Amino acid sequence: MANLEVSITHLPQPILILFTKGKESRKSGNLKEAMSYYTQVLDRIQAISENTVNLDRFRSEVYLDISAIYWQQCKWKKAEEFNENALKIAEKLGEKKIFVKCLGRKGDIKRQQSDYDGALVNYTKLLKIYLSLEKKDTDIANLYQDIGHVHFAQGRLNEALTQYEKSLKIQSSVLDHNHPDIARSYNYIGVVYCDQGKYEKAIDMHDKSLKIRLSVLDQNHIDVAESYNNKGNVYFKLGKYDDALSIYEKGLKIQLKVFGDNHFDVATSYSNIGIVYAAQSNLEKAIPLYKKSLEIRLSVFGDSHADVATSYNHLGNAYSQQAKYKDAIDMYKKSLKIRLKIFGPNHLSVANCYNYIGNAYYFQGEYEEALSMYHKSRKIKLLVLDHNHPEVADLYDNIGRIYREQGELEESILTHKKCLKMRLSVLGSNHPDIGKSYNNIGSVYFCQGKYDEAISNFKESLKILLSVLGDSHHLVGNLYNNIGNVYDKQAKYEEAISMYKKSLKIRLSTLGFKHPIVAGSYGNLGNCYSQQGRHEDAISMYQKSLDIQSHILGSSHPGVAKLYVNLGNVYSSLGKYKEALSMYNDSLKIQLSVLGHNHPGVATLHNCLGTVYSKQGNHEEALSAYNKSLKIRLSAFGHNHPDIAALYINIGNVYRNQGKREEAICMYKKVIEMQSSVLDQNNLLTAEALTNLGIVYTDQGNHSEAACAFEKSLTITQSALGHYHPDVAIIYDNFGTLYGCEGKYIDALSMYEKSEEIKLSSLGRDHPDLAKLYNNMGVVYRDQGSYEEAFSKFNESRKIQLAVFGNNHPDVATSYSNLGTLFNYQAKYKKAISMHKKSLEINLSISNHDISQIAASYSALGNDYSKLANYHEALSMYKKSLQKLLSVFNHNHPSVAKLYLDMGTVYSNQGKYDEALAMFQKSLKLSLALDYNHSSIGSSYGQLGKVYHQQGKYEEAITMHKKSLEIESSVLDHNHGNTDIAASFGNLGSVYLQLGNYEKALSLYERSLSIHLSVFGCNHPDVAKSYINIGNVYKLQIKYAKAIDMYEKSLKIQSSVFEMDHPDLVLSYSNLGSVYHNQGEQDKAICMYQKSLKIQLAVLDHNHPDIAKSYDCIGNSYRIQGKYDDALSSCEKSYRIRLSVLDHSHPDLATSYYSLGMVYDDQGKYEEALKKFNKSLQIRLSILKEDHPDIAILYYSIGKVYENQCKHKDAHAMYEKLFQNMLSVLDQNNFDVAKLYHAIVKMHDDPGKHEKALAMYKKWRVIKSLDLS
Repeated sequence: MANLEVSITHLPQPILILFTKGKESRKSGNLKEAMSYYTQVLDRIQAISENTVNLDRFRSEVYLDISAIYWQQCKWKKAEEFNENALKIAEKLGEKKIFVKCLGRKGDIKRQQSDYDGALVNYTKLLKIYLSLEKKDTDIANLYQDIGHVHFAQGRLNEALTQYEKSLKIQSSVLDHNHPDIARSYNYIGVVYCDQGKYEKAIDMHDKSLKIRLSVLDQNHIDVAESYNNKGNVYFKLGKYDDALSIYEKGLKIQLKVFGDNHFDVATSYSNIGIVYAAQSNLEKAIPLYKKSLEIRLSVFGDSHADVATSYNHLGNAYSQQAKYKDAIDMYKKSLKIRLKIFGPNHLSVANCYNYIGNAYYFQGEYEEALSMYHKSRKIKLLVLDHNHPEVADLYDNIGRIYREQGELEESILTHKKCLKMRLSVLGSNHPDIGKSYNNIGSVYFCQGKYDEAISNFKESLKILLSVLGDSHHLVGNLYNNIGNVYDKQAKYEEAISMYKKSLKIRLSTLGFKHPIVAGSYGNLGNCYSQQGRHEDAISMYQKSLDIQSHILGSSHPGVAKLYVNLGNVYSSLGKYKEALSMYNDSLKIQLSVLGHNHPGVATLHNCLGTVYSKQGNHEEALSAYNKSLKIRLSAFGHNHPDIAALYINIGNVYRNQGKREEAICMYKKVIEMQSSVLDQNNLLTAEALTNLGIVYTDQGNHSEAACAFEKSLTITQSALGHYHPDVAIIYDNFGTLYGCEGKYIDALSMYEKSEEIKLSSLGRDHPDLAKLYNNMGVVYRDQGSYEEAFSKFNESRKIQLAVFGNNHPDVATSYSNLGTLFNYQAKYKKAISMHKKSLEINLSISNHDISQIAASYSALGNDYSKLANYHEALSMYKKSLQKLLSVFNHNHPSVAKLYLDMGTVYSNQGKYDEALAMFQKSLKLSLALDYNHSSIGSSYGQLGKVYHQQGKYEEAITMHKKSLEIESSVLDHNHGNTDIAASFGNLGSVYLQLGNYEKALSLYERSLSIHLSVFGCNHPDVAKSYINIGNVYKLQIKYAKAIDMYEKSLKIQSSVFEMDHPDLVLSYSNLGSVYHNQGEQDKAICMYQKSLKIQLAVLDHNHPDIAKSYDCIGNSYRIQGKYDDALSSCEKSYRIRLSVLDHSHPDLATSYYSLGMVYDDQGKYEEALKKFNKSLQIRLSILKEDHPDIAILYYSIGKVYENQCKHKDAHAMYEKLFQNMLSVLDQNNFDVAKLYHAIVKMHDDPGKHEKALAMYKKWRVIKSLDLS
């Protein structure tokens, strides 16, 4: 260089001035101005005619400076062209000094073009030349730095560090320890340590560099600014954003002072500061800084420079943070266009652009497009970099994330593990990126429901990050958050809250209050509180989160939309469906505007809307919403994705609620079949599908299949979540319901107690799920006849619900409804009506209420009014219920079938048998259409059988009851017995009893009793009823002692189970009365009847038909005693009640006419007796077949009156009718037939008819002897 300087002094002064100005402009970063001066220098040299060696040397120096400017401007061809010009001069002159400069420049250009192998070739050649020339040690040191830069760019951090340390060693041996070149080496070493995650060492190096530079250079020197910037980078990596900002601003202040405000280094500082603000989510400050940086770079470099492309990337990142993904992609594509123009298609910076574009597509939910971009990026990086380079590893991370979102979880795990292996080989085991890999692997295990593996990986990540970053870094906060998410899923809510609070504390200290990540912490706490049933706390957390997100990101950001979803979830849990729908729709509006119609986030919103519609009983709307969600997810993920499985479950649930059980089963089985392709055999979605499948099987009465499904679900859930998770408790709940349906009440309670233990330990005493459990337990106690325990459980449930939800929540309504049904069982009908009205009032008050729940309330009220014999009101309630049900379901729904049964029962009680039959047949038709072989079909056949029995159509009745029994036996558990089967045996027994087939009746009643004893034990109301049925057989067999024993057994049970004013006691007292009546002990009979009447008057309306029956019985006893006035008084009371509440063609009114007729007959008032008997006969003929026993009794009674009036011809006609009637129905050897023979004998005891009379008499004696024996 000394010769060159001498040669310059001989050049014309104007050329020297221009050359000097060019140097100064280049140094200050004014490249355009520098280029202008150098161009003028070349023009003036051309004008010099003499071409000397010195001039050539000078020209080569100018060429090298111009090449350097083009290099800075990323104009590689031009840089190479002027470097080649300088190289030609060097070769012409044999000037090795110029040659090595050109060779070095060539290496620099190749390095900037990412041709790292080419760069190393040039640097290695240069090193050999230096060593052969015995070049100065400092030049070799600088070359080691250049080689280090190549290794650093390739991610070979250890090799880079080796080269920088070689350089430092040489410099330390020849230079003063405070020399700026040594400071530069410390600076490079610090940059490597930063990338290795060795942040303390990095800061130490930068401090050493800064100390030297401050001691030997001006404090406003540009190298000092460089040290500040590099130290700021370390603070940024450490998450110390305020420290980073402070350091960056120091560097910027120097740069502004040295360069002014239009230098590319100033632009870089603006970008760095903008990146910090972006990390703090302060985009209002970040974006203007990015734009300032872009403006400077455009003015310095023009619009085709790599740094301009970088500015576009920064703006793209900011827009992506704002969820302005289209704007972000526009920025990235601008950057890509520039980089393709400058570098060609295979440059690292082009790969990075593809990566950024892939990220934007990822956030938009366009996963295939994202994958395409990532694969493009990876292809380039694998061409340019080592296969284990950290940037290649980063791409595998991104690809793994896509696989996770697409539900390809095994692929995701493999990809993240591949990334981990690469990072370990390059970065060692204690680098933040290693922690990141463990975190990502943990996240996939979390999605798989493998919570132990997730925790293990999160903790491994946490251990690394704590050792590298300390306990106050936001990434450490993220790990605590992720561990909290696992505990949340495991229902370890207190542990989850502890983790979330640790995370929040770190995030608040590092990021400040107004940051989206802080908002995320509040959101997670809200989720946890919501799971615990602490809904007010949850809303408070969500509101905090919403305030932060709205302030930072604006009201139209997906983060804000997500919070609306969380709030909607809480409102949905609280039964505030209107508010929930409002939140979801607000969220949907944002998602549609930002993400478009086909984003998975939009699918999630449709899913949420579907869930609320389903809770409201608005099933068609629910299906529509779920299908919208399904369509989006199928287009995004294909058929084999967990989110598709979750939607199939939701759709199946709607079908189940609609009574479309086969469609529901189809949906659940689709999920179970997905095991082989996408879901792990132990996946929780599989478990959920199995649970729901079991519920449908339970509804169908397919109990063995239900138990099998629950068992499989339990095994999966316990293996995934452990034995004490609320999801395990849910399966125990379903087992409890199943056992309850089977009448296995002890087993049911055992399951519920297991559930209770789990829920108390994981959810606490005041959680709504515990309230639901207590309701379920109450139902079992009620069905067991343990009414006090039932009442206690229902009250416990209601107490929790009122504390959590307040008065107006569907769950509270359910508790009132359960209490109402309990009061109905206890015959406290007015209390029952009060409870059911409260339930109805709550359901009606809830905005966008569940119509099916309102229908259930009307139906329950119908049951209460029916028990009170307020049939008009009962039918009104049932019709209201039916109207509601038909507004949300079509006719083919189990609840509709059940309503037809209830309405039919009312018509039957009214004696409107045709209407009753019509209702029961409707119910049967629906039940057959819904599920063949289901117990509800058995119920329909049973009800039809009862009507046929009442009509005296005994063969039809037997056929129906046998069909009922056949169906129930095919679907219900025989080993433990079932109450429905017991009821069918009872119903059949009643028909055979009526037919006089006492042995058959007794056998059936005893089978019914056996089942009741096995199901309920000895002390249940249904056992008491079985004893009454058996007692009725003994009574008709004139085995009065046995009959009384049965009735007293029944009474003892009823007295222990019920309060003393329960109507079931009426049955025992009235039957005891009837035995005493038959035995002729009328005083005892009347005593029993009056006990019965006293209970009825206490609990029933005084116009209740059952009270009329008691008056009837008392009247008959008075009649037998000859107390005709008392008899008439009682019978007329009965008559007036029946006339006021029953239809005029009701069979009970016929009974009143008959009873009054009997009193008049005994009084000898035959005309009044005949009037009453004929009125009774007229009613019975209108509703019964002529061969019905009740018709026979009337023929007999009328015949007897005629006989007393000596109207033998009329009497004979009646007896003949009677004879034909009874032979068509009863066995020839029936005792009642014998009585009839005796009556006819007396009629034939006229002259000329002795032979026929004798035959009849003999027949009577045979039957009577048979019966007496």
